[in-house]
Amino acid sequence: MKNTAIYTLLLGLLSACLPFSGTNQDIVLEVGGFSFSRDEYNYQIEKLKKTTKYDSTQSSKQLIDDAYILAFAKQNSFDTIAELKKRLEYAMKFYISQVDGYLWNKTVKPKIEITNLMLRETYQRKKQNYQLEVLELSDTHAPTESAETTNKQKFDNLKRKSLSDKFHTIALSYPFLPFGAFTDGLDDAKINDIIGPVQTDQGAYLIRVHDILDATVPPFTEIQNIIRQELTIKLTQTHVWQSVQRIQSETCPIYYEDAIADISDQYDELAEDWRTHVDSLLLMEYTLHKQRKQFRGKDFREFIRYQPMFIGSLKDKDDVKKLIEVYLINQFLYDEAQKLSPESDPEYALFKNSIKNQFYVKYFKEKHIEANIDLQESAIASYYQSRKDSLKTFEKADITIYKFKTLGEAMSYKQLRRDPNSQSEKELEPSKEHLTFHRDGKHTYDTILEQNIDGLETGVLSHPMKINDQYCLLEIRNTVGSMYITYNKIKENLRHKLYLEKEKEEYNKQLDILKSLYKITINKII
Repeated sequence: MKNTAIYTLLLGLLSACLPFSGTNQDIVLEVGGFSFSRDEYNYQIEKLKKTTKYDSTQSSKQLIDDAYILAFAKQNSFDTIAELKKRLEYAMKFYISQVDGYLWNKTVKPKIEITNLMLRETYQRKKQNYQLEVLELSDTHAPTESAETTNKQKFDNLKRKSLSDKFHTIALSYPFLPFGAFTDGLDDAKINDIIGPVQTDQGAYLIRVHDILDATVPPFTEIQNIIRQELTIKLTQTHVWQSVQRIQSETCPIYYEDAIADISDQYDELAEDWRTHVDSLLLMEYTLHKQRKQFRGKDFREFIRYQPMFIGSLKDKDDVKKLIEVYLINQFLYDEAQKLSPESDPEYALFKNSIKNQFYVKYFKEKHIEANIDLQESAIASYYQSRKDSLKTFEKADITIYKFKTLGEAMSYKQLRRDPNSQSEKELEPSKEHLTFHRDGKHTYDTILEQNIDGLETGVLSHPMKINDQYCLLEIRNTVGSMYITYNKIKENLRHKLYLEKEKEEYNKQLDILKSLYKITINKII
Protein backbone atom coordinates (compact mmCIF):
# COMPACT_ATOMS: atom_id res chain seq x y z
CA MET A 1 0.00 0.00 0.00
CA LYS A 2 1.24 3.45 -0.84
CA ASN A 3 1.52 5.27 2.51
CA THR A 4 1.34 9.04 2.44
CA ALA A 5 0.64 10.91 5.67
CA ILE A 6 -1.87 13.64 4.92
CA TYR A 7 -2.54 16.23 7.61
CA THR A 8 -5.75 18.19 7.15
CA LEU A 9 -5.30 20.00 10.46
CA LEU A 10 -1.94 20.36 12.17
CA LEU A 11 -2.92 19.18 15.63
CA GLY A 12 -0.99 17.23 18.21
CA LEU A 13 -4.31 15.90 19.45
CA LEU A 14 -3.17 12.91 21.43
CA SER A 15 -0.15 14.78 22.78
CA ALA A 16 -2.71 16.92 24.54
CA CYS A 17 -4.18 13.94 26.40
CA LEU A 18 -2.84 14.71 29.86
CA PRO A 19 -3.46 13.18 33.29
CA PHE A 20 -6.28 14.78 35.25
CA SER A 21 -5.54 15.45 38.91
CA GLY A 22 -8.73 16.93 40.38
CA THR A 23 -11.10 19.84 40.03
CA ASN A 24 -10.32 23.50 40.72
CA GLN A 25 -12.59 26.09 39.12
CA ASP A 26 -10.85 29.05 40.76
CA ILE A 27 -10.39 31.75 38.07
CA VAL A 28 -6.71 32.56 37.59
CA LEU A 29 -6.92 34.71 34.44
CA GLU A 30 -9.73 36.83 33.04
CA VAL A 31 -9.44 38.98 29.94
CA GLY A 32 -12.54 40.71 28.61
CA GLY A 33 -15.29 38.12 28.82
CA PHE A 34 -12.92 35.13 28.68
CA SER A 35 -11.38 33.33 31.65
CA PHE A 36 -9.08 30.40 32.50
CA SER A 37 -9.85 28.33 35.60
CA ARG A 38 -6.99 26.92 37.65
CA ASP A 39 -7.61 23.50 36.07
CA GLU A 40 -7.60 24.91 32.54
CA TYR A 41 -4.47 26.93 33.21
CA ASN A 42 -2.57 23.93 34.64
CA TYR A 43 -3.75 21.75 31.75
CA GLN A 44 -2.57 24.29 29.16
CA ILE A 45 0.80 24.76 30.90
CA GLU A 46 1.43 21.00 30.86
CA LYS A 47 0.39 20.85 27.22
CA LEU A 48 2.86 23.62 26.30
CA LYS A 49 5.61 21.78 28.17
CA LYS A 50 4.95 18.68 26.06
CA THR A 51 4.64 20.43 22.70
CA THR A 52 7.10 23.37 22.96
CA LYS A 53 10.40 24.30 24.57
CA TYR A 54 8.82 27.14 26.53
CA ASP A 55 9.81 27.73 30.14
CA SER A 56 7.19 28.69 32.74
CA THR A 57 7.47 32.43 32.01
CA GLN A 58 7.13 31.94 28.24
CA SER A 59 4.20 29.54 28.71
CA SER A 60 2.36 31.99 30.94
CA LYS A 61 2.93 34.84 28.48
CA GLN A 62 1.61 32.67 25.63
CA LEU A 63 -1.55 31.86 27.57
CA ILE A 64 -2.14 35.54 28.31
CA ASP A 65 -1.71 36.37 24.60
CA ASP A 66 -4.12 33.57 23.71
CA ALA A 67 -6.61 34.92 26.25
CA TYR A 68 -6.83 38.23 24.36
CA ILE A 69 -7.62 36.31 21.16
CA LEU A 70 -10.14 34.12 22.97
CA ALA A 71 -11.84 37.20 24.40
CA PHE A 72 -12.27 38.41 20.81
CA ALA A 73 -13.56 34.94 19.85
CA LYS A 74 -16.15 35.03 22.62
CA GLN A 75 -17.33 38.54 21.78
CA ASN A 76 -17.60 37.62 18.10
CA SER A 77 -19.42 34.30 18.70
CA PHE A 78 -16.83 31.93 17.24
CA ASP A 79 -18.89 29.13 18.79
CA THR A 80 -21.59 29.72 16.14
CA ILE A 81 -19.24 29.42 13.14
CA ALA A 82 -20.09 26.25 11.18
CA GLU A 83 -16.47 25.69 10.05
CA LEU A 84 -15.22 25.65 13.65
CA LYS A 85 -18.04 23.40 14.77
CA LYS A 86 -17.01 20.83 12.14
CA ARG A 87 -13.35 21.02 13.13
CA LEU A 88 -14.24 20.42 16.75
CA GLU A 89 -16.68 17.61 15.93
CA TYR A 90 -14.09 15.64 13.96
CA ALA A 91 -11.35 16.37 16.49
CA MET A 92 -13.46 14.91 19.29
CA LYS A 93 -14.38 11.84 17.24
CA PHE A 94 -10.68 11.35 16.55
CA TYR A 95 -9.81 11.75 20.25
CA ILE A 96 -12.51 9.33 21.37
CA SER A 97 -11.70 6.58 18.86
CA GLN A 98 -7.91 6.38 19.17
CA VAL A 99 -5.88 3.93 21.22
CA ASP A 100 -5.02 6.02 24.31
CA GLY A 101 -7.99 8.22 23.50
CA TYR A 102 -10.98 8.84 25.77
CA LEU A 103 -12.98 5.65 25.21
CA TRP A 104 -9.88 3.44 25.30
CA ASN A 105 -8.62 4.92 28.57
CA LYS A 106 -12.04 4.59 30.21
CA THR A 107 -13.04 1.10 29.09
CA VAL A 108 -10.04 -0.87 27.79
CA LYS A 109 -6.83 0.33 29.39
CA PRO A 110 -7.89 -0.74 32.92
CA LYS A 111 -8.27 -4.30 31.60
CA ILE A 112 -4.81 -4.49 29.98
CA GLU A 113 -2.70 -5.63 32.90
CA ILE A 114 0.65 -7.34 32.44
CA THR A 115 1.36 -9.41 35.57
CA ASN A 116 4.72 -10.74 36.73
CA LEU A 117 3.41 -14.25 36.10
CA MET A 118 2.69 -13.36 32.45
CA LEU A 119 6.20 -11.91 32.10
CA ARG A 120 7.82 -15.03 33.57
CA GLU A 121 5.75 -17.45 31.47
CA THR A 122 6.54 -15.51 28.29
CA TYR A 123 10.24 -15.52 29.18
CA GLN A 124 10.22 -19.31 29.51
CA ARG A 125 8.39 -19.69 26.17
CA LYS A 126 11.02 -17.57 24.42
CA LYS A 127 13.46 -20.42 24.90
CA GLN A 128 11.86 -22.01 21.83
CA ASN A 129 12.19 -20.45 18.39
CA TYR A 130 9.59 -21.33 15.75
CA GLN A 131 10.67 -21.57 12.11
CA LEU A 132 7.51 -20.64 10.20
CA GLU A 133 6.43 -20.78 6.59
CA VAL A 134 3.94 -17.97 6.00
CA LEU A 135 1.71 -17.88 2.94
CA GLU A 136 -0.24 -14.71 2.20
CA LEU A 137 -3.53 -15.72 0.65
CA SER A 138 -5.05 -13.99 -2.34
CA ASP A 139 -8.73 -14.35 -3.20
CA THR A 140 -7.72 -16.63 -6.06
CA HIS A 141 -5.75 -19.09 -3.95
CA ALA A 142 -7.59 -18.85 -0.63
CA PRO A 143 -8.60 -22.34 0.55
CA THR A 144 -12.24 -23.00 1.22
CA GLU A 145 -11.46 -25.48 3.99
CA SER A 146 -9.92 -24.79 7.39
CA ALA A 147 -6.35 -25.55 8.41
CA GLU A 148 -7.47 -28.82 9.97
CA THR A 149 -8.17 -30.19 6.47
CA THR A 150 -5.23 -28.43 4.79
CA ASN A 151 -2.38 -30.95 4.86
CA LYS A 152 1.27 -30.38 3.95
CA GLN A 153 0.69 -31.40 0.31
CA LYS A 154 -2.15 -28.90 -0.12
CA PHE A 155 -0.05 -26.24 1.61
CA ASP A 156 2.86 -26.92 -0.78
CA ASN A 157 0.50 -26.76 -3.77
CA LEU A 158 -0.73 -23.34 -2.65
CA LYS A 159 2.86 -22.26 -2.13
CA ARG A 160 3.79 -23.23 -5.70
CA LYS A 161 0.83 -21.31 -7.13
CA SER A 162 1.66 -18.16 -5.16
CA LEU A 163 3.87 -15.29 -6.25
CA SER A 164 7.31 -15.25 -4.65
CA ASP A 165 6.52 -12.13 -2.60
CA LYS A 166 3.50 -13.88 -1.04
CA PHE A 167 5.58 -16.59 0.66
CA HIS A 168 7.98 -15.96 3.54
CA THR A 169 10.10 -18.01 5.91
CA ILE A 170 10.43 -16.31 9.28
CA ALA A 171 11.55 -17.13 12.81
CA LEU A 172 9.36 -16.06 15.73
CA SER A 173 9.09 -16.72 19.43
CA TYR A 174 6.13 -16.23 21.73
CA PRO A 175 3.97 -14.05 21.60
CA PHE A 176 4.46 -14.51 17.80
CA LEU A 177 3.88 -10.89 16.74
CA PRO A 178 2.22 -9.78 14.56
CA PHE A 179 0.24 -13.03 14.06
CA GLY A 180 -0.19 -13.75 17.76
CA ALA A 181 -2.58 -10.82 18.09
CA PHE A 182 -5.01 -12.48 15.66
CA THR A 183 -4.79 -16.15 16.60
CA ASP A 184 -3.76 -18.30 19.55
CA GLY A 185 -3.22 -21.22 17.18
CA LEU A 186 0.55 -20.89 17.40
CA ASP A 187 0.63 -21.06 21.20
CA ASP A 188 0.68 -24.88 21.38
CA ALA A 189 1.56 -25.68 17.76
CA LYS A 190 3.84 -28.58 16.87
CA ILE A 191 6.12 -29.23 13.90
CA ASN A 192 4.14 -29.51 10.62
CA ASP A 193 1.00 -28.02 12.16
CA ILE A 194 -0.83 -25.67 9.80
CA ILE A 195 -2.64 -22.70 11.33
CA GLY A 196 -5.21 -20.66 9.52
CA PRO A 197 -6.49 -19.13 7.47
CA VAL A 198 -5.57 -16.39 9.98
CA GLN A 199 -7.52 -13.21 9.29
CA THR A 200 -5.48 -10.09 10.16
CA ASP A 201 -5.75 -6.39 9.50
CA GLN A 202 -3.29 -6.93 6.64
CA GLY A 203 -5.05 -9.87 4.98
CA ALA A 204 -5.38 -13.64 5.40
CA TYR A 205 -2.49 -16.07 5.98
CA LEU A 206 -1.76 -19.77 6.25
CA ILE A 207 1.12 -20.60 8.60
CA ARG A 208 3.01 -23.90 8.79
CA VAL A 209 5.41 -24.74 11.61
CA HIS A 210 8.51 -25.95 9.77
CA ASP A 211 10.67 -26.50 12.86
CA ILE A 212 10.98 -25.64 16.57
CA LEU A 213 14.49 -24.95 17.84
CA ASP A 214 15.96 -24.31 21.25
CA ALA A 215 16.98 -20.68 21.68
CA THR A 216 19.35 -18.89 24.03
CA VAL A 217 17.78 -15.84 25.64
CA PRO A 218 19.38 -13.08 27.72
CA PRO A 219 18.74 -12.96 31.47
CA PHE A 220 15.16 -12.09 32.43
CA THR A 221 16.08 -8.72 33.94
CA GLU A 222 17.63 -7.60 30.65
CA ILE A 223 14.57 -8.27 28.48
CA GLN A 224 11.59 -8.02 30.83
CA ASN A 225 10.74 -4.52 29.52
CA ILE A 226 10.84 -5.81 25.95
CA ILE A 227 8.55 -8.70 26.95
CA ARG A 228 6.17 -6.24 28.62
CA GLN A 229 6.06 -4.16 25.43
CA GLU A 230 5.39 -7.22 23.28
CA LEU A 231 2.55 -8.41 25.50
CA THR A 232 1.05 -4.92 25.60
CA ILE A 233 1.20 -4.75 21.80
CA LYS A 234 -0.43 -8.17 21.51
CA LEU A 235 -3.28 -7.35 23.88
CA THR A 236 -3.79 -3.94 22.27
CA GLN A 237 -3.86 -5.29 18.72
CA THR A 238 -6.16 -8.14 19.77
CA HIS A 239 -8.65 -5.74 21.32
CA VAL A 240 -8.54 -3.36 18.35
CA TRP A 241 -9.09 -6.24 15.93
CA GLN A 242 -11.96 -7.71 17.95
CA SER A 243 -13.49 -4.23 18.25
CA VAL A 244 -13.32 -3.70 14.49
CA GLN A 245 -14.94 -7.10 13.89
CA ARG A 246 -17.74 -6.24 16.33
CA ILE A 247 -18.32 -2.88 14.63
CA GLN A 248 -18.47 -4.54 11.22
CA SER A 249 -20.94 -7.12 12.56
CA GLU A 250 -23.25 -4.56 14.20
CA THR A 251 -23.19 -1.96 11.42
CA CYS A 252 -23.45 -4.45 8.50
CA PRO A 253 -21.70 -2.15 6.01
CA ILE A 254 -22.07 -2.56 2.24
CA TYR A 255 -19.23 -0.99 0.26
CA TYR A 256 -19.93 0.01 -3.32
CA GLU A 257 -16.64 -0.89 -4.99
CA ASP A 258 -17.34 0.76 -8.37
CA ALA A 259 -18.17 4.09 -6.71
CA ILE A 260 -15.07 3.84 -4.49
CA ALA A 261 -12.92 3.20 -7.58
CA ASP A 262 -14.58 6.17 -9.31
CA ILE A 263 -13.97 8.63 -6.47
CA SER A 264 -10.31 7.60 -6.26
CA ASP A 265 -9.86 7.90 -10.05
CA GLN A 266 -11.35 11.41 -10.01
CA TYR A 267 -8.96 12.75 -7.36
CA ASP A 268 -6.32 15.23 -8.60
CA GLU A 269 -3.27 15.06 -6.34
CA LEU A 270 -1.78 18.33 -7.63
CA ALA A 271 -4.98 20.32 -7.13
CA GLU A 272 -5.79 18.34 -3.95
CA ASP A 273 -9.40 18.13 -5.09
CA TRP A 274 -11.70 16.03 -7.25
CA ARG A 275 -11.87 16.75 -10.98
CA THR A 276 -15.61 16.12 -11.26
CA HIS A 277 -18.66 16.38 -9.02
CA VAL A 278 -18.56 13.33 -6.75
CA ASP A 279 -20.97 14.38 -3.99
CA SER A 280 -23.81 12.09 -5.06
CA LEU A 281 -21.72 8.89 -5.32
CA LEU A 282 -23.05 6.25 -2.92
CA LEU A 283 -19.92 4.74 -1.31
CA MET A 284 -21.32 2.80 1.64
CA GLU A 285 -24.49 1.88 3.50
CA TYR A 286 -24.43 0.96 7.18
CA THR A 287 -26.63 0.59 10.26
CA LEU A 288 -26.50 2.87 13.30
CA HIS A 289 -29.22 3.31 15.93
CA LYS A 290 -31.15 0.55 14.12
CA GLN A 291 -31.44 2.83 11.08
CA ARG A 292 -29.90 2.23 7.68
CA LYS A 293 -27.68 5.17 6.70
CA GLN A 294 -25.90 6.19 3.50
CA PHE A 295 -22.36 7.52 3.12
CA ARG A 296 -21.90 9.50 -0.08
CA GLY A 297 -19.15 11.40 -1.85
CA LYS A 298 -20.02 14.66 -0.06
CA ASP A 299 -19.62 12.88 3.30
CA PHE A 300 -16.24 11.52 2.26
CA ARG A 301 -15.03 14.96 1.15
CA GLU A 302 -16.10 16.39 4.50
CA PHE A 303 -14.28 13.59 6.32
CA ILE A 304 -11.07 14.24 4.37
CA ARG A 305 -11.31 17.97 5.02
CA TYR A 306 -11.80 17.77 8.77
CA GLN A 307 -10.24 14.49 9.94
CA PRO A 308 -7.15 15.64 11.91
CA MET A 309 -4.89 12.95 10.48
CA PHE A 310 -5.06 9.94 8.20
CA ILE A 311 -2.72 7.69 6.27
CA GLY A 312 -3.29 6.67 2.67
CA SER A 313 -3.45 7.85 -0.91
CA LEU A 314 -6.72 9.30 -2.18
CA LYS A 315 -5.76 7.94 -5.62
CA ASP A 316 -5.69 4.35 -4.32
CA LYS A 317 -9.13 2.71 -4.14
CA ASP A 318 -7.98 0.28 -1.43
CA ASP A 319 -6.75 3.18 0.71
CA VAL A 320 -10.00 5.07 0.09
CA LYS A 321 -11.98 2.04 1.25
CA LYS A 322 -9.85 1.84 4.42
CA LEU A 323 -10.53 5.53 5.07
CA ILE A 324 -14.27 4.91 4.74
CA GLU A 325 -13.88 2.10 7.27
CA VAL A 326 -12.08 4.54 9.60
CA TYR A 327 -15.03 6.93 9.27
CA LEU A 328 -17.42 4.13 10.23
CA ILE A 329 -15.31 3.09 13.23
CA ASN A 330 -15.06 6.70 14.44
CA GLN A 331 -18.83 7.17 14.15
CA PHE A 332 -19.58 3.95 16.02
CA LEU A 333 -17.09 4.57 18.86
CA TYR A 334 -18.23 8.18 19.23
CA ASP A 335 -21.77 6.87 19.66
CA GLU A 336 -20.50 4.30 22.21
CA ALA A 337 -18.73 7.04 24.18
CA GLN A 338 -21.94 9.04 24.56
CA LYS A 339 -23.24 6.28 26.84
CA LEU A 340 -20.55 7.36 29.34
CA SER A 341 -21.92 10.94 29.44
CA PRO A 342 -18.51 12.40 28.54
CA GLU A 343 -19.71 16.01 28.69
CA SER A 344 -20.05 15.64 32.47
CA ASP A 345 -16.53 14.19 32.77
CA PRO A 346 -14.05 16.92 33.90
CA GLU A 347 -11.16 15.26 32.02
CA TYR A 348 -13.14 15.18 28.77
CA ALA A 349 -14.31 18.77 29.28
CA LEU A 350 -10.73 19.97 29.78
CA PHE A 351 -9.56 18.30 26.60
CA LYS A 352 -12.52 19.60 24.60
CA ASN A 353 -12.08 23.17 25.84
CA SER A 354 -8.36 23.00 25.11
CA ILE A 355 -8.92 21.85 21.53
CA LYS A 356 -11.76 24.33 21.03
CA ASN A 357 -9.54 27.21 22.19
CA GLN A 358 -6.77 25.96 19.92
CA PHE A 359 -9.16 26.07 16.95
CA TYR A 360 -10.34 29.56 17.86
CA VAL A 361 -6.78 30.91 18.07
CA LYS A 362 -5.88 29.24 14.78
CA TYR A 363 -9.02 30.60 13.09
CA PHE A 364 -8.26 34.12 14.34
CA LYS A 365 -4.75 33.87 12.86
CA GLU A 366 -6.15 32.62 9.55
CA LYS A 367 -8.66 35.48 9.24
CA HIS A 368 -6.82 38.39 10.87
CA ILE A 369 -3.11 37.65 10.43
CA GLU A 370 -2.42 35.28 7.53
CA ALA A 371 -5.09 36.98 5.39
CA ASN A 372 -3.20 40.27 5.72
CA ILE A 373 0.10 38.87 4.41
CA ASP A 374 0.71 39.12 0.68
CA LEU A 375 4.28 38.37 -0.36
CA GLN A 376 5.12 39.76 -3.78
CA GLU A 377 8.07 38.48 -5.81
CA SER A 378 9.65 41.94 -5.61
CA ALA A 379 9.56 41.82 -1.80
CA ILE A 380 11.42 38.51 -1.77
CA ALA A 381 14.01 39.84 -4.25
CA SER A 382 14.51 42.93 -2.11
CA TYR A 383 14.84 40.73 0.98
CA TYR A 384 17.56 38.76 -0.82
CA GLN A 385 19.50 41.88 -1.77
CA SER A 386 19.39 43.26 1.77
CA ARG A 387 20.88 40.04 3.15
CA LYS A 388 23.11 39.02 0.28
CA ASP A 389 26.36 39.48 2.17
CA SER A 390 25.27 36.89 4.74
CA LEU A 391 24.08 34.43 2.06
CA LYS A 392 27.38 32.85 1.13
CA THR A 393 28.53 29.29 0.70
CA PHE A 394 31.65 27.39 -0.33
CA GLU A 395 32.82 27.01 -3.94
CA LYS A 396 33.80 23.39 -3.43
CA ALA A 397 33.99 20.93 -0.56
CA ASP A 398 35.48 17.54 0.23
CA ILE A 399 32.65 15.30 1.36
CA THR A 400 32.49 11.83 2.85
CA ILE A 401 29.33 9.78 2.32
CA TYR A 402 28.85 7.03 4.91
CA LYS A 403 26.61 4.24 3.58
CA PHE A 404 24.52 1.75 5.59
CA LYS A 405 22.10 -1.05 4.81
CA THR A 406 19.49 0.05 7.36
CA LEU A 407 18.25 3.25 8.96
CA GLY A 408 19.01 1.78 12.39
CA GLU A 409 22.68 1.32 11.50
CA ALA A 410 22.92 4.92 10.26
CA MET A 411 21.30 6.24 13.46
CA SER A 412 23.58 4.10 15.64
CA TYR A 413 26.70 5.35 13.85
CA LYS A 414 25.56 8.97 14.18
CA GLN A 415 24.99 8.43 17.91
CA LEU A 416 28.40 6.78 18.27
CA ARG A 417 30.10 9.75 16.57
CA ARG A 418 28.24 12.17 18.83
CA ASP A 419 29.04 10.17 21.98
CA PRO A 420 31.88 7.61 21.73
CA ASN A 421 30.83 6.18 25.12
CA SER A 422 27.27 5.46 23.97
CA GLN A 423 25.78 1.96 23.84
CA SER A 424 25.64 2.04 20.03
CA GLU A 425 27.35 -0.76 18.13
CA LYS A 426 31.04 0.26 18.33
CA GLU A 427 32.26 -2.19 15.70
CA LEU A 428 29.93 -0.78 13.05
CA GLU A 429 32.04 0.23 10.05
CA PRO A 430 30.17 1.72 7.11
CA SER A 431 31.32 1.78 3.53
CA LYS A 432 32.57 5.23 2.54
CA GLU A 433 32.63 7.32 -0.60
CA HIS A 434 34.79 10.44 -0.87
CA LEU A 435 33.52 13.15 -3.16
CA THR A 436 34.58 16.65 -4.18
CA PHE A 437 31.41 18.71 -4.44
CA HIS A 438 31.63 21.66 -6.89
CA ARG A 439 29.24 24.60 -7.17
CA ASP A 440 30.46 25.71 -10.58
CA GLY A 441 27.34 24.52 -12.39
CA LYS A 442 29.35 22.04 -14.46
CA HIS A 443 28.71 19.06 -12.22
CA THR A 444 25.47 17.27 -11.39
CA TYR A 445 24.70 15.43 -8.16
CA ASP A 446 21.87 13.49 -6.61
CA THR A 447 19.09 15.93 -5.69
CA ILE A 448 18.83 14.53 -2.14
CA LEU A 449 22.57 15.00 -1.64
CA GLU A 450 22.42 18.62 -2.86
CA GLN A 451 19.50 19.46 -0.59
CA ASN A 452 21.24 18.08 2.49
CA ILE A 453 24.60 19.73 1.83
CA ASP A 454 23.13 23.21 2.17
CA GLY A 455 23.44 24.45 5.75
CA LEU A 456 25.55 21.49 6.90
CA GLU A 457 28.42 22.53 9.16
CA THR A 458 31.96 21.23 8.62
CA GLY A 459 32.67 18.09 10.64
CA VAL A 460 29.03 17.49 11.59
CA LEU A 461 27.13 14.43 10.33
CA SER A 462 23.88 15.09 8.47
CA HIS A 463 20.57 13.42 9.29
CA PRO A 464 20.19 9.99 7.65
CA MET A 465 18.82 10.08 4.11
CA LYS A 466 17.97 7.36 1.63
CA ILE A 467 19.94 7.52 -1.61
CA ASN A 468 19.12 4.70 -4.00
CA ASP A 469 18.87 1.61 -1.77
CA GLN A 470 21.19 2.76 1.02
CA TYR A 471 20.88 4.98 4.08
CA CYS A 472 23.53 7.67 4.02
CA LEU A 473 25.16 10.23 6.30
CA LEU A 474 27.05 13.19 4.83
CA GLU A 475 30.04 14.94 6.34
CA ILE A 476 31.83 18.01 4.97
CA ARG A 477 35.55 17.48 5.67
CA ASN A 478 36.78 20.86 4.45
CA THR A 479 35.73 23.66 2.12
CA VAL A 480 37.44 25.93 -0.40
CA GLY A 481 36.45 29.43 -1.55
CA SER A 482 33.35 31.52 -0.99
CA MET A 483 30.51 32.55 -3.26
CA TYR A 484 27.06 34.10 -3.08
CA ILE A 485 24.10 31.72 -3.06
CA THR A 486 22.08 32.51 -6.18
CA TYR A 487 18.60 33.99 -5.78
CA ASN A 488 16.82 31.11 -7.52
CA LYS A 489 18.64 28.61 -5.31
CA ILE A 490 17.47 30.20 -2.07
CA LYS A 491 14.26 31.97 -3.09
CA GLU A 492 11.82 29.52 -1.46
CA ASN A 493 13.83 29.46 1.74
CA LEU A 494 13.77 33.27 1.82
CA ARG A 495 10.05 33.30 1.08
CA HIS A 496 9.49 31.18 4.17
CA LYS A 497 11.72 33.34 6.38
CA LEU A 498 10.14 36.56 5.16
CA TYR A 499 6.67 35.13 5.68
CA LEU A 500 7.51 34.24 9.28
CA GLU A 501 8.81 37.76 9.89
CA LYS A 502 5.68 39.32 8.41
CA GLU A 503 3.52 36.91 10.37
CA LYS A 504 5.21 37.92 13.63
CA GLU A 505 4.84 41.63 12.80
CA GLU A 506 1.15 41.22 11.98
CA TYR A 507 0.58 39.08 15.09
CA ASN A 508 2.08 41.78 17.34
CA LYS A 509 0.05 44.45 15.57
CA GLN A 510 -3.22 42.54 16.03
CA LEU A 511 -2.34 41.73 19.64
CA ASP A 512 -1.82 45.43 20.39
CA ILE A 513 -5.27 46.13 18.97
CA LEU A 514 -6.79 43.41 21.17
CA LYS A 515 -5.01 44.78 24.25
CA SER A 516 -6.63 48.14 23.60
CA LEU A 517 -10.06 46.48 23.40
CA TYR A 518 -9.88 44.08 26.36
CA LYS A 519 -8.44 44.53 29.83
CA ILE A 520 -7.07 41.98 32.27
CA THR A 521 -9.44 41.93 35.24
CA ILE A 522 -7.97 38.89 37.05
CA ASN A 523 -4.38 37.67 36.87
CA LYS A 524 -3.16 35.21 39.50
CA ILE A 525 -0.43 33.69 37.33
CA ILE A 526 2.09 36.55 37.38
